Amino acid sequence: MHAGLFIGVDDLGRMSLELEDPVLIALHTRFSAYRYVEIGWGDEQFYRFAPALSDVSARMAFNALSGWNGKAVLHIVGLANDAKTTFAHSDV
Repeated sequence: MHAGLFIGVDDLGRMSLELEDPVLIALHTRFSAYRYVEIGWGDEQFYRFAPALSDVSARMAFNALSGWNGKAVLHIVGLANDAKTTFAHSDV
């Protein structure tokens, strides 16, 4: 499975300056053209091999839930709309 954190790019910019964190500054610079950034993390198989729910197998779900796969990834994407609009059909 996976989880995501939705952050406004303006808030990300403020945090990066307050903390003087080079990684946050780089993220803000990279995604400054967007209103929001989603930082997601979770099981590698879900992110790489299951673009749609129909692609999820029972084995993939078990590995994600159990941590058996042992591989996690970080995925960062810029988005124009808020979480409820972007993921209108998801539990946000």
